[in-house]
Amino acid sequence: MSELEKYEKLRLHIKQQVTDIEKSLDSLGIAEKLAKQMELIFLDQMLDKMKQLDDEE
Repeated sequence: MSELEKYEKLRLHIKQQVTDIEKSLDSLGIAEKLAKQMELIFLDQMLDKMKQLDDEE
């Protein structure tokens, strides 16, 4: 598997995690929601950084 394929697989995995978290937020308590929202922020930052790296190439 090439580096590009690994990179794209990682990107898809992150996007799937974001989707899964967003779908589960309604059924969580406040503390769990806060933790999941913090995780979403982190994952969104990772996706933004990956996009920046793509744009530089």
